[in-house]
Amino acid sequence: MRHRIDDLGTVVVGLESAAGAASAVHLGWRLAQAAKATLRVVSAVSDPIVDVVTAGVGLDAASHHEGLIARRRAELTTALDPIVPSEVLNAVITVDLGRAEQVIAHQAHRFDAALVVLAGAFPSGGERPAGVARHLLRTLKRPVVLSGPRAGDIGRVVAAVDVSFAAEPTFRFAADLSRLLGTEFEVVHVVAHPDVPVEWAGSPHAAEGLADSGVRAATEMMTTLLSEDVPRRISRGEVLATLRAEAEDDAGALLVVGDQGRGWIHRRIVGSTTEALLTECSAALAVLPLVRPDPT
Repeated sequence: MRHRIDDLGTVVVGLESAAGAASAVHLGWRLAQAAKATLRVVSAVSDPIVDVVTAGVGLDAASHHEGLIARRRAELTTALDPIVPSEVLNAVITVDLGRAEQVIAHQAHRFDAALVVLAGAFPSGGERPAGVARHLLRTLKRPVVLSGPRAGDIGRVVAAVDVSFAAEPTFRFAADLSRLLGTEFEVVHVVAHPDVPVEWAGSPHAAEGLADSGVRAATEMMTTLLSEDVPRRISRGEVLATLRAEAEDDAGALLVVGDQGRGWIHRRIVGSTTEALLTECSAALAVLPLVRPDPT
């Protein structure tokens, strides 16, 4: 499935709180303007402890909820007024009661969002919304972008590709993002340090030979996939650490990866680079959900 973003239609920015809202909305607004798309800002609000207390003493829960929603709208309006024109702002904000992943998924489906931007992690505190991102990737099957602390200043898009079926759609999606944002663009592949079988341990050149084989496979893939004018680079190292450094060492970078949608058993036993990046990488990160082709 090709996720084309030439005509995004609607970009939804999903917020668990007002923290980090400015950076995420800056990026969402930038994408929406470039694609001539509609921006929607969705925020979830809930206070289950107060809900229980108000119900127990017979207070008006509806009034309490209205107050929560009004306060969140006011917080967002204050935070976003310098970014989105005031005449647009009130019309694009939706605040709803419930868990963040459910509210954002529901509203993204309602608005038929082609792309969802989430506020990412920040040095001043707050956790990466990895759980919300995972839920959206699994249920909506739409690309999710987690903003970094300077997502509005993105000047470079990096497509991280492997040698699987995921390489082409990841590259094309990243190239579309780069074109919309007007940034520099590069494709990277990381050749992991190979695990040498025990029976090869006596051969000093075994690991080097396996790594060279990985470089040759990556070179062939890039030659087939990319036109000559596309910058590309092959690195050697631990994949997760190398990709994190690629993104986090450049505050203006947006790292783009594909999520092959493997089941929870595979992710738990074997692990997933995309899963780890969602949790650990503090830089701007775009994840493209992919479906493995039917071998038949």
